[in-house]
Amino acid sequence: MALSESVAGTNEQTSLIHQVTRLQNNESNRIRSNVDIANRSHNLNNAILRLDQYALGTRVVRGPEWKWQKQDGGEGHVGTVQSIENNDKVSVVWDYGQSANYRCQTHYDLRILDNSAT
Repeated sequence: MALSESVAGTNEQTSLIHQVTRLQNNESNRIRSNVDIANRSHNLNNAILRLDQYALGTRVVRGPEWKWQKQDGGEGHVGTVQSIENNDKVSVVWDYGQSANYRCQTHYDLRILDNSAT
């Protein structure tokens, strides 16, 4: 998997534009997905996961419209996007083993995990 990142901002008061291009090899098929996270202050922890921003293998946590109690194992637990179920849902497997489908088009159940060094 190749991963390239670019971050642009004009000063500390402006928002970042963060683009991640992921290339994955999935049984001889190349999957290409661009992740654009715009209008975020320097904290990318609040980046919601929209349908056009996911890639298989994206690490996620609860998003701003989470309503599924402890289905994820509880606040702060991490999961991985395992498939695209239809045009407004993705399937996530949580690190503790359970999997479920989540909204990512008109409602935002997930956000991208920012685990980069600070």
